[in-house]
Amino acid sequence: MAATSSILPNSLAATTVSTLSSLESTTCDSTTISVFDIPIKHRTQLLNLGIVRPLIELTLSKELDVKQAAVTCLAATTELNETHQDMRRKDLIDALIFTLSKEDSVEVQDEAAFALANLAKDFSNKADIRKSGGIKALVKLLESQDPDVKKNAALALSTLLDDFSNRAEIRYVQGLGPLFELLTSEFHEVQNNALQCLIRCAEDFNNRAEIRKLNGIRKLVDVISGEYMLETIVLGLQCLVNCLEEVDSASLVVDANGIASLVKLIQNDESKIKRYAAIALARAVKSDRGQNAARESGALQIIVLNLSSNDASVVNSSVMALASLALNETNQVEIYKMGVGELLLKLLSHEDTETKREAMAALANLSQYNKIKPRLHSVESTQTIIKLFASDDSQTIINTSECILKLSEECMY
Repeated sequence: MAATSSILPNSLAATTVSTLSSLESTTCDSTTISVFDIPIKHRTQLLNLGIVRPLIELTLSKELDVKQAAVTCLAATTELNETHQDMRRKDLIDALIFTLSKEDSVEVQDEAAFALANLAKDFSNKADIRKSGGIKALVKLLESQDPDVKKNAALALSTLLDDFSNRAEIRYVQGLGPLFELLTSEFHEVQNNALQCLIRCAEDFNNRAEIRKLNGIRKLVDVISGEYMLETIVLGLQCLVNCLEEVDSASLVVDANGIASLVKLIQNDESKIKRYAAIALARAVKSDRGQNAARESGALQIIVLNLSSNDASVVNSSVMALASLALNETNQVEIYKMGVGELLLKLLSHEDTETKREAMAALANLSQYNKIKPRLHSVESTQTIIKLFASDDSQTIINTSECILKLSEECMY
């Protein structure tokens, strides 16, 4: 069998581009199919021959079939691993956004949103899409009745939200509310794309404040507590972790009975769920109410068991949660009874830097409890702790200093 040529015959490529200058709908439809069927590696040739310009012109056609064919072609030609110079054309971005804003056909909206999602992968396009009103147009599509339109609109937004200014823009155009509405969609791809958007939005302080106003914390707790797919629960946890930068959010998790849900999830068989649930728990127990709720839900025993996991990420996040829970005096007593001090000392020799850092933080917090101090005053324990002063990680050194300081304070045996 002859090998498939890596180059599309120039005559065919040139004919394809030439054909697109026609405004006859049947011709454009057949050409669309031919472009879509051409492997992605050959589409660069079409771009080099100037396929974008006639396609942009055809998006303005009054004939719906022609317009749909043109937008479908653009969506197909934007699926390149490397950005072609014509994928940075301002008139291309403007044409797609105009189509999103003015066209009622869900098929056209779907393809235009997908094309914008592809263009948004190039960081230089993100600002141009925003300046041309692309974020506002995409947010409007989140309320479409068509699930594919919602899916691709959210996909495009999730790619655009890597940019700080775009995260502010989506708040200005009131896009956070519609994203939360998508969490109740019956289609998991729609849910997941919306969560990807919210994860990025929650990186910003002002967006987190808006999320609280929209009752978003409770809605995220509903996701991690409900009958959702594994990937969706992981994304919900990641979003919740980002939201939990402030004490106000932590209090809302407690109000929504989210602590019990997080404790349940740290028992899950899936490592990713265990990991993000433990990180969320570490951030959610910033108040005595949160600490008490975690203890009453059996968090301490489960976390201690997870410290023996073979998965380094689970161990790291579990130590992080233990460090947070060790700030509470009642929890310190319970942790002491479990003999966790020796286990934490062993983790100071762990190969993972973050695990050593969090283990030292946990020891520093536990050192406030006088009864554990004698166990840490042995020569071997002290030497193990002091060795961490040689760490390259500044926070580990800070945690070590705090631990030594607390151990040196007068204690009552």
